[in-house]
Amino acid sequence: MNARLLTLVLAAAVFVGCASDPHAAQAPAPLSTGQNAITVYGRPSCANCESLRRSLERNGVAYLFRDVDADQAANSEMWQKIRSTGAADNSVILPVVEVNGVVLVTHPTSVDQLRPYLR
Repeated sequence: MNARLLTLVLAAAVFVGCASDPHAAQAPAPLSTGQNAITVYGRPSCANCESLRRSLERNGVAYLFRDVDADQAANSEMWQKIRSTGAADNSVILPVVEVNGVVLVTHPTSVDQLRPYLR
């Protein structure tokens, strides 16, 4: 049996075994099935921002990072988006994230918190 066929047979056996086992661990939902537009507004020195960026990169999710200290236009854009959500200015903690048009002011720190908004 060649290596490719053996790999397919083993993969099928594992799949069938997992599918029939009601206690088998469920894999997380795929990150996306289409193109996602993700913008992370934050600071390079922000621990929450860096945690989210590392999580996105580990999971192969493309995003745009906007440094709100170094880029005044990014800072203004972020505050405009925050205000459009109705959030109080003093309740915002970085990062602020926009995912496919939805603005999150809940300072997500992992890709798992973005899953509901991904395509």
